Amino acid sequence: MYKRKVDVGSDVRILVVMNSNVVISLGRYALSLLVSSLLWPSAGMAQPIESRASEIRGCVVGLAGEALPHATVRSATDQTEAGSDGCFVLPAASGAQWVTAAHPNYLSRTRAASTDEPLLMRLTPDDGETISLHFVGDTMFGRRFYDANGDGELSDGLLRPGAGAEEHAALLEAVAPLLAGADLTALNLETPLLEDPYFPPAGPRPERFHPMKVYAFGSDTAAAKGLRLAGVDVVDLGNNHLFDALEEGIASTIRALEEAGFSGPTAGHFGAGPDVATAWAPALVEVPTSSGGAVKLAFIGCTTILGLDHEVSYVADEGKGGAAACDPGLIRQAVLAARQESDAVVVMIHGGFEYEASPSASVLANTEAALGAGATLVMNHHPHVVGGFRHVEVEGQDSLVAWTLGNFLFDQDRRETFETYLVAVHLRRGEIVRAYAEALMIERYTPKGLVGDLARHVARGAAGREPGRFVMENGAMEVDLAGAARRIESMLPAVGSDGAGSIYRVPPEWFVRGLRAAPGSASRLGRDVLWTGAFEDDLVGAVFPDGAPLWSIEGGGKVAGADFAQEGRVGVRLWRSALSPEPVSVTHIRRLAVEGGSDLTVTGMLRSTFGADVALGAAFFPRTEGDPLNYGSRPEFQSEAAEPMADPAESGWAEVPLETTGGEWRPFRLDLRAPEGAGLLQVRVRLTPPAEGTATADFDAIRVIRWAPPGTEPSPRHEFLLVHDETVVTLARDVLPGAEAWTGDPGLVRLWPADLFSSKAVPRPALLPEPLASPTRARR
Repeated sequence: MYKRKVDVGSDVRILVVMNSNVVISLGRYALSLLVSSLLWPSAGMAQPIESRASEIRGCVVGLAGEALPHATVRSATDQTEAGSDGCFVLPAASGAQWVTAAHPNYLSRTRAASTDEPLLMRLTPDDGETISLHFVGDTMFGRRFYDANGDGELSDGLLRPGAGAEEHAALLEAVAPLLAGADLTALNLETPLLEDPYFPPAGPRPERFHPMKVYAFGSDTAAAKGLRLAGVDVVDLGNNHLFDALEEGIASTIRALEEAGFSGPTAGHFGAGPDVATAWAPALVEVPTSSGGAVKLAFIGCTTILGLDHEVSYVADEGKGGAAACDPGLIRQAVLAARQESDAVVVMIHGGFEYEASPSASVLANTEAALGAGATLVMNHHPHVVGGFRHVEVEGQDSLVAWTLGNFLFDQDRRETFETYLVAVHLRRGEIVRAYAEALMIERYTPKGLVGDLARHVARGAAGREPGRFVMENGAMEVDLAGAARRIESMLPAVGSDGAGSIYRVPPEWFVRGLRAAPGSASRLGRDVLWTGAFEDDLVGAVFPDGAPLWSIEGGGKVAGADFAQEGRVGVRLWRSALSPEPVSVTHIRRLAVEGGSDLTVTGMLRSTFGADVALGAAFFPRTEGDPLNYGSRPEFQSEAAEPMADPAESGWAEVPLETTGGEWRPFRLDLRAPEGAGLLQVRVRLTPPAEGTATADFDAIRVIRWAPPGTEPSPRHEFLLVHDETVVTLARDVLPGAEAWTGDPGLVRLWPADLFSSKAVPRPALLPEPLASPTRARR
């Protein structure tokens, strides 16, 4: 084993450790199921690439855990029926796809599924008065949808100017089966609808748009009909972009929506209008039930982003149209009045800080007002990133808050906006009986369903951003309304290593509940901000179905494929020959959000040919993009294994060579500290042409772990653990009824040093005088 330490000025410190002695093959976690070996022959590590199944296996259960025999399970191409135990085998083509489970006495459910992993379909009983609602986030169809890179050339756009309703609806085709699974779908329409919405970004802003806003855009009026074709029923207009096209934009938007069918008893719009009264008027929507009745819902929306610093604000006022301006008193009045006309009230507050998952003081105050007045649901938006949830009981009524729904269909390029989800809520006679979140990813501005580790990453965030009864289950997040989940705990040892520390991966859908170590020892919890470094094709309807989502693989000298995978089914290869004119590199699409002073670790697996000249590079950028931050000093490579590279301080990139692996897989690790002023990070791997012959370098399992500050409370959102000394880790998992066989392996896998150390039940270390907890206990 050897180390290289790099000092880049006083702000960033890099430690590269390469284990040249241990060759491993880390298998991808799969659920360890306690069901028959006939049904689950591949439990445990993922199977070899060539053994991919041509079927989806799973089980269908109810909320109480009861098996649902004879449930119908179907994909786009096949259909089957669950057996007497509720389990099924569905013939299917390989890859991620949508699957729907239905039963005469239950609400149906559509989920993203894969032939690689078993699928748990939990259905909600329907007594004839139960309805399903779907909520998604910020939606628009303008700007980069016409001109992807903003260069004024429209040939690269997903929409052409003048595109019709069908072309707009096609942007949601990848999630159409998911949207079709609800009785009502609502979203935030964050754009005015215009006959002529596009203008070149480099040219003058047309007079029809707000003259003072930093960002102003529009979408075509055909988007209204496109949303109806895609299955959307209710749209919120109470946001800071509806007024981008001024008063005429409001009129044009409302006209287009009503002509498309967003009016009448079963659809509507709310949150804005030509005057204050109209902006605050609720949309009253009737949702039919299976018994022939209907549940009446009231939707109220407003924005805390008022634009009062401009001569022309964004909100409705005396003699002026716009969005409803949030105010706790007005929200309270609106909710109380709406309760007299409906079975349940839904409030949508547009506010907070962009790219911040936690609510602002204003959003908190307005949310409290809505809850106090009796709102059943508060579904918020504006930050463009997903947030956590809050479940409360007010006067005997369950209420649910989503602090921010993130983006749904939006043209933003910030990587942190690509993680998102759909929130499903089931109401029975106006009361919440179930709520959960299904994982999604924004890829090339459009939403895609997720399976595997990508889905579990999103579910971790949904379950762990806020404290509460939020349970990770089979790649989704369930709100444990009744407190029915049983908590399973396992106390395991984690062994530290040298000064760099040992890195462990928390097993899927388990989480760290507690840490005990010797006095003075510091452990850190982390989350992968890259989250697509396994290169797996775990998206439904991906633009690049062969793998490597959110990576830049186009161009010569690089390719994604099964032959280059160390774990899972996809890896990436770089290749060069002595005749190649220049090096080849691969990097992720869009930079990673970081904070100045934060600690990060880049880990991954490398397989290179003898003599391959491979380098790992990193550069920090200010939050406003621009050029890399220049640290102003030359790194000193403290190693006899390689010569220093050209001075990376000149370009702002810090680069270190990775030792050739001789055709075997070996791990690499790079520890970084973000300099003050940094807001973004870019990581790349590079292969230089050899002096003679050819050279290849294969990469897989790349992670960029952002470590939480020392002392951070453990949460389900954390996926990794860094320990320096002997530590006892309490792992926990909350299990809903019917999922007892899906608990998986509670063992820790050590990623660094990579020796496949697996922690099972062992004697307590001497440093612990008393056990932390009993191995298994029920949660109250």
